[in-house]
Amino acid sequence: MARYLETRRFDLVSLGYGEATLQLKDDVSIETKQNRLSVLLEESNIISKNINCNYIGKTVSVFFFFYPDNICCGRNSQNLKIFFPSQENLTGKEVNVNIDTALANSLSGKMIL
Repeated sequence: MARYLETRRFDLVSLGYGEATLQLKDDVSIETKQNRLSVLLEESNIISKNINCNYIGKTVSVFFFFYPDNICCGRNSQNLKIFFPSQENLTGKEVNVNIDTALANSLSGKMIL
């Protein structure tokens, strides 16, 4: 599965269970399941970070919805979380942000005035 994830370059893993899987005997230990999940999440995080690094140096439009401790938090049109410092609450506003940092699950940068 990790090799498939790597070749397909998915940046989000969703593990679902349907009716067919409920009818199968569960003969895999918890430790093995946890190890497999850990490998998948680690690979997924690497892929996500690599994809998100493509945003570094680019300016994106961000709609802000949360303002804790002088940090604005919002999302762009690809639904990525983006943070940047601000002295004013921009909740409900759309602003341009130049991205300077990329993580597996978020981006951060500075607002373009």
